[in-house]
Amino acid sequence: MAKNYIQIAKEKNDTARNIGIGTGVTSLGVMGIDLRHKTNIAKSPYLGSTLQEVKKHLKPGDILIGANKTAPQTFYNEYRYFTDTYKQKYYRKAFSELDYASIASKLGNPEASHAALLATKNRAVFGGGWHQSIKNDIPLNKAMYNQELKKYNRTPHFTVMRPKKGVSQIVEMSKKYTPQTVINRAGKKAGDYSNYRHFRAIGNQIKDWVIPKFNRVEKLKSAKILAQEATCIGGMCSTTPALFSKKTVGGKSKALNVLPGDYLRSPDYKAVGRIGGAGKMPFRQRLLFKMPKYIVRGTAALGIGTTAYGIAKLLSKKKKDDVTAKKKA
Repeated sequence: MAKNYIQIAKEKNDTARNIGIGTGVTSLGVMGIDLRHKTNIAKSPYLGSTLQEVKKHLKPGDILIGANKTAPQTFYNEYRYFTDTYKQKYYRKAFSELDYASIASKLGNPEASHAALLATKNRAVFGGGWHQSIKNDIPLNKAMYNQELKKYNRTPHFTVMRPKKGVSQIVEMSKKYTPQTVINRAGKKAGDYSNYRHFRAIGNQIKDWVIPKFNRVEKLKSAKILAQEATCIGGMCSTTPALFSKKTVGGKSKALNVLPGDYLRSPDYKAVGRIGGAGKMPFRQRLLFKMPKYIVRGTAALGIGTTAYGIAKLLSKKKKDDVTAKKKA
């Protein structure tokens, strides 16, 4: 018995729905997938937890990847500041001074949420602001370490990443110029806090959750790109080290898109050692902090699946209309 139009329409609708579901599931599987080389932080040697201990291991051009406090500490401090300010009826201040970029970076990669470029052994710069001494992030001695832990609940954790020969402009500059000249030039490119781009940091993190990253090849930047980057100021914390690199970082063609974790994914940087704590969290906390990433990926996959379903339905309708038109002819 020949199938009626209702049966045919139902079958085509089911087929379109299956296409949408299949596309969504496939998209979810590849979203954010990262097949690049990754530095094994755990295997790098422990250098110490204070500046006195680690200073002898540091060189200009090194990059500190990590944070001066763990993700749970950051969220607790931000929450406490927000509620205290809000209770005092400073509503606008409470919202405006929340560090949204730091929160997003902690959600994105708790163990590699910040990047600082060493212009000298004890001075670091980062996109959108610069400070004169890394003791702001790494306590000077044990007494200061204990004080930071007791007063601010800070437990710094960093990995020292060193560029290979011929990669960093800072290494060459440190041989030609005085330390003060190097820090001035690097600081100028970093800009001040007003040059920090919070929404770029958040947007780049969300893109990183969704866009697949296969085995990208690092490339030497062209003279044109280097000239363009020479006038670029500010960005995110990870921007300035990328601007001083002669090669792309983590396979990303634009320095403005480089995230702190990309330095761990680049074969042009090797781990010198770890500073402070491990920065790791219990499984339950890790799962909680990764939930936004999974929600974003799921939402994007659902959108792609829904779009595929809609296209399949339109094509099915067009095919049906064509068949009907031929029968009438």
